[in-house]
Amino acid sequence: MSIQNESHLQDFLHEYPDHGFDIELLKIISRQFSLELNGIHGVYHWHRVYKNTLKLAEYYNIESKIFMLFALFHDSRRENDNIDSQHGKRGGRYAKLLQSDISILKELSKAELDLLEYACSSHTKTDYQHTLADSQIANICWDADRLDIGRVGFIVDPEYLHTDYAKELAISL
Repeated sequence: MSIQNESHLQDFLHEYPDHGFDIELLKIISRQFSLELNGIHGVYHWHRVYKNTLKLAEYYNIESKIFMLFALFHDSRRENDNIDSQHGKRGGRYAKLLQSDISILKELSKAELDLLEYACSSHTKTDYQHTLADSQIANICWDADRLDIGRVGFIVDPEYLHTDYAKELAISL
């Protein structure tokens, strides 16, 4: 990790001591992150996405480790802050690559790991033909990311959201 990104990670940890991330995994992902960790696709975005997943999941009374993992992995393998159509697939594959080394990933079943990979891979362009396209967990992940689109100057469009509660939240933004 660059000295600058190490500093950004320390700033984040100081600012959000109760961030909710698996600290071991957060450090591993931060070390390999090739962009600015405090940039538009970095750790503060990951944190907002995670908080959004928790809000949506609470509304739908769903608990899953996938929410935290999605927040960390979905943009983790971006190569730039602009158009990078394969970054979600790389992020999903990265989660699978780390499964044997990271305790929280070891706890996932094959079905959960497949769902995490699918959610990451499809977060910018949903593959509606996939057998997991109707997963409420994946829908919450995607909506949580889209609810943070304002950070790059876009208005959240409810038409691109999957859950009714996210649509309600978007209208109130």
